[in-house]
Amino acid sequence: MMGLVDTSCDIQTREQSVQQRLDGFFREVQGAALKIAHLSVPCGDAAADIVQDVMISFHRRYASKPSSQWRALFYRCLHNRIADHFRRRRSRMSLLDRLRGEDEAPRESPERASTIDEFGDALDRALHELPERQRQVFLLRAWQGLSVEETALALSISGGSVKTHLYRANEKLRDALQEFAP
Repeated sequence: MMGLVDTSCDIQTREQSVQQRLDGFFREVQGAALKIAHLSVPCGDAAADIVQDVMISFHRRYASKPSSQWRALFYRCLHNRIADHFRRRRSRMSLLDRLRGEDEAPRESPERASTIDEFGDALDRALHELPERQRQVFLLRAWQGLSVEETALALSISGGSVKTHLYRANEKLRDALQEFAP
């Protein structure tokens, strides 16, 4: 009888330890996840909802995985959820929404952008204009500092594809932001 109580306490202690590590992990990635979602999804409320949904589903599905895999798995879940958002949105979008052009980011001439805020706006627009996979790779590699291998795992692509998408994203961003170069 004593052995069952000890085992039950051990399991409970391990579950609490995993929960604490997971809470710390979520605090660590929350800001970056929100930034990625905001850069990918024009509506701020939708971006916050996506991050919350990812955290909930991640907790259910991946809490038992080794914590060394959490980062890549989390970003994979995030990018899959963002893709799901756009798939659902495209399937529900009415003709009126398309005629209004609500999905298009406002365009501003790079020549008029002279402040840091304007550069930030231009960068946001340039990131939105990248193909989805290039944007995903750029955000994970350049912004989050994931390795080629972690990015490949997060996006379910090869390391060579990561390098190719990053190169192309950098080229497009460089072209789009050349007016800001010294």
